[in-house]
Amino acid sequence: MSGFNEGLDVQTTEQMKQEKRIDTLNESGMSSMDAGNYEEAIIHFERAIALVYEQEPSFKELNKEVEANETMDAPFNNLSWAHNELGEYEKSLLNIEKSLLILPNSDIEFVNKGNALYGLNRSEEAMVEYEKAIKENEDSKSAYYGRGNIHYDNGNYIEAIENFTAYLNLDPHDMEAVELRFYSHIYGEDYDGALAFAERVISRNKNSIEAYKYKGIALGYTDEYEQVEAFYSFVKDKFPHKIEAHELLGELYYDYEHYNLAEEYFTELIEMNPEEATGYIWMIKIHNTQKEFESARQWYKNTRLIDSLDDNPEIHSAMGLNEMENGLYRDAIQYLKRAVELQPDSETYTTDLLEALLSSNRNSECIRVGLEAKDIPAIYTDIAFYTGMCYLESGYYKDAIIYFERALEIEAEDSEVLAELAYTHLMMGNVKEAEAFSDKSLQLYDGNSTASYVKTEVENYKKPLGERVKHFFLDNYLYLDEVKDAEKKLSKLDSPDITGQEIAGLIDQVRLKDDYFTFAITSDEYDLLTEELPEDIHFSEENGIAYFRINSFEVGTDDSFIESLDTIKDKEKKVLVLDVRGNPGGLADTANNMLNTLLPNYVTSMMIYRDGLTESYTSDPDQVKFKSIYVLIDENSASASELLALGLKSYLNNVTIVGRSTFGKGVGQSVLEDKEKKFMLFLVSHYWNVKQTNISNGGVKPDIGIEGDHLDSFMKVVKR
Repeated sequence: MSGFNEGLDVQTTEQMKQEKRIDTLNESGMSSMDAGNYEEAIIHFERAIALVYEQEPSFKELNKEVEANETMDAPFNNLSWAHNELGEYEKSLLNIEKSLLILPNSDIEFVNKGNALYGLNRSEEAMVEYEKAIKENEDSKSAYYGRGNIHYDNGNYIEAIENFTAYLNLDPHDMEAVELRFYSHIYGEDYDGALAFAERVISRNKNSIEAYKYKGIALGYTDEYEQVEAFYSFVKDKFPHKIEAHELLGELYYDYEHYNLAEEYFTELIEMNPEEATGYIWMIKIHNTQKEFESARQWYKNTRLIDSLDDNPEIHSAMGLNEMENGLYRDAIQYLKRAVELQPDSETYTTDLLEALLSSNRNSECIRVGLEAKDIPAIYTDIAFYTGMCYLESGYYKDAIIYFERALEIEAEDSEVLAELAYTHLMMGNVKEAEAFSDKSLQLYDGNSTASYVKTEVENYKKPLGERVKHFFLDNYLYLDEVKDAEKKLSKLDSPDITGQEIAGLIDQVRLKDDYFTFAITSDEYDLLTEELPEDIHFSEENGIAYFRINSFEVGTDDSFIESLDTIKDKEKKVLVLDVRGNPGGLADTANNMLNTLLPNYVTSMMIYRDGLTESYTSDPDQVKFKSIYVLIDENSASASELLALGLKSYLNNVTIVGRSTFGKGVGQSVLEDKEKKFMLFLVSHYWNVKQTNISNGGVKPDIGIEGDHLDSFMKVVKR
């Protein structure tokens, strides 16, 4: 018996030592947590858990509740907390699930699980965990905070106020909770309640300027301008050395469009503290709002004289927004890139950069920025939405859907995201999904034009193909007035059993005989047309010549073109060659986007429909300039190729057209497609003009004629 007792004592002693090591590692992890070193804390907690597994190997595959002491449980709970702080919610959930299997449980564990679920946008499940925490401990302040956040997100502001109040009764000095409760009053339109709460905050924090800010905001909803101005003047006098106190009054002038007063005020602020960024940022905003872009640029230049301000992202962001408002996207992108470089985890700066890239048709770069931003904790849908839009514009529909769905995980009731998701599914031929998402979008906002378009297209799609073709022809055919008894001739399309080939044959009979651009394709021809095309654009640069071989104008051709342009250095010293020989055309949108890049602010082209309706494409002020531009053409250059050549020649004085007269296709087509039935109808629906010039039957004339077909014959002119 004595031998057995001695063995037990040794085992117990070793167990105590092991638990002491676990406690020590856990305490080290908590010290790192307190210091904000979460990665370091995770290392300590994981080491502690490794010792737990040595002590209790069964815990590795634990799948049922067991009783154990707190030492064995705490590292799992704390590791979950650390992952939550880093936004690694899946890992947090994995660890807290194990912690909850080790009994007894506390409110802290339920809160950690609630926080992980909330981070994963599983708010209903998170609410259940917060309720458990409060049931376990009615003073679980973090549970009240979590419930308040969920109610706030869902627009349940009365419930949010109740929970933030309960939290603040337990922790009255948490200014983040103060802010959330205050804005719950504001967004719930309880302005008197907001003002009363702000007064209480001031009574507890008499020397905190934040408390006075809340009162000023509440006064803006409850009092006249003069009272608000008087209050902000009082705050400025109370905090004479606080930049924020002075900023409040200047911002008030700005918000009420008293720009002269705002400018005077911020000028004084800059003179008072020339190395503080706030005044410069507001001066840029003021001049930007008044469309005084050169003045805004001058204020930005002033900041560059102060070395310490060059590392302030707000300065670069303000200037980027100024240039974006002015339509100068390339400059805007450079400023916004600098802001993102200085603060890479900023949702706001990244969103602005994505918007500038999308607006300037730089979709490939936009996608890259969106991919790099995937780990930024997102409050809004913007990053996912803009990334999805860039995928959509590039024709990558499956990827676009992934990002639109990510946006909906953040905000399920975003009408614009739902509408674009519906449109993307429509482009893929997913009719049921397109209808479902367009319906959701229109339920939220019945004026959404994209969702309405998708809804109409889906309703049309439900009709027999022949009926759809008939209405499409009668509504859009440019030469309909010249077709005798068109509706009668098309009546055969009312047959529900008509085949695609029969439809194609009937269209050939009804269209004008000399209209070679209205036709239908089916079956094998459809497969051939829709299969992946060879490379649509090729770029090379040599001896000061940037050469582009453009084979067609497809989705993404413009993006590839712009992306290559951006790599060319010293553009204004170089020659640009656009080779569209043998290019039959393609998408007018693509050609106009390329013109947009090379032209300043012009109407690049105009589409004119049968009913007299016109649609204009315009270029923004941003222009990529070259020393000279040569466009190489021949008799097989048609449609979008001619649009590109004529647009450049009409507006720029450094453009030379080289080759032979083009085909002369001054009309454009609309397309009806049925992916399921493998049917596509190309229908002439409009003329297109550049500066009132239409090239039908005449084509674009060369400035210098070339007889042969070899590229060298054309490039001799360029090199000469």
